[in-house]
Amino acid sequence: MAKAPKAEQTEMGIEGPGVSPVKDKKLDNLGRKFRDLREESASIGEQKTKNESEILERMKELGIKVYKLDDQLLTVKPAKRHVALKTIKAEGADDPWDEAGEKAPEASEGGAE
Repeated sequence: MAKAPKAEQTEMGIEGPGVSPVKDKKLDNLGRKFRDLREESASIGEQKTKNESEILERMKELGIKVYKLDDQLLTVKPAKRHVALKTIKAEGADDPWDEAGEKAPEASEGGAE
């Protein structure tokens, strides 16, 4: 015996305060903008993935694992087939942490007082 198809549920035509769906023009616009940004973000994600694959392939062709790009480093993370982009700190910056993430020894303040 075949099952009868389920009837499509529609919104009831209830009107009045507290029972009818809330409609807000500003919220409609914000929701549509959010939806558009989400779709754009998905598209950008696809472009990033394609670009990252191209970077990995080119670095493999060149036989390199690290590449300096302006003030940043592109580093191949082989376990994940992933490229990390890290900003290099300017020389002489007041950062007490070294590249290994350890606090650098403080310079002793010598001289006469």
